[in-house]
Amino acid sequence: MVYELDGRAPVGRTVPAILAEELDGAVARLRDDADRTRGVHEARRHLKKARSALRLVRGALDHGVLGREQERLRQAARRLSATRDAQVAVATLDRLAGPRGAAGAPRAGPRPGRGGARRPGRARRRRGGGAGRRGGRRRGRRAGGRDGLRHEYRRGRAAAGEVEAAQEPDAEQLHAWRRRVKDLWYHLRLLSPAWPWVLEDTAEQAHDLSELLGDDHDLANLRALLAGRDDAAPLLAAVDAHRADLQAAARRLGDRLYAEPPGDFAARMGAYYRAWRTECGGSP
Repeated sequence: MVYELDGRAPVGRTVPAILAEELDGAVARLRDDADRTRGVHEARRHLKKARSALRLVRGALDHGVLGREQERLRQAARRLSATRDAQVAVATLDRLAGPRGAAGAPRAGPRPGRGGARRPGRARRRRGGGAGRRGGRRRGRRAGGRDGLRHEYRRGRAAAGEVEAAQEPDAEQLHAWRRRVKDLWYHLRLLSPAWPWVLEDTAEQAHDLSELLGDDHDLANLRALLAGRDDAAPLLAAVDAHRADLQAAARRLGDRLYAEPPGDFAARMGAYYRAWRTECGGSP
């Protein structure tokens, strides 16, 4: 199943189907993947996608249900984190010796388990039919997707502002921003059929920002492991230089992705979605 809203079905049916697909995918990767490193990475990715899909429709869900299900997914992901962290530390050391890429940021090949994460190009056809349920009396239930978009974009913009305000942001501030950027990437992917030529490119930029911040997080973890070792000074200097490049590139890209006020961003996405619905013959 493609990770995007289906114009032929209401959001109320599409999102649960997406959740089921992602959870099944996580179990399958842990059970069947011969490469344990890749299996853990892909399982965690499936769980993150499921959590982001839930956040998109937060306005249509009971708050208690949303919190409970998010916590279950969070705990499942945490059980895989220790294994993932050990794998990443080794891979990050290898990448330190790699070439430096565009925007002054070190890009020594794919991050562990990253292969296959890129979206296909614009050649995909938009699917017909309508999506999005407009029933229900409460505004929150009618505009659950738009409310979720505005809320999560606001969180990402606030996290970007904290990083920008700090001359030397700490690892937790940067990692918190990355979590919000991941949500933006996944939400744009879900919405991409509404206007693929615009939203797929924007989703790719959000993915690139997530990768920059992810590389920085890996280096921060490596630095913590090496701190205090007398023989690690040259390596720590290389880590710090790489992190400075990554953070500078992330700030530049973040300035563009989070340029809009949250209400304007949600309204724009809603306008694209309604136009798509009308084009597909559904109710706007």
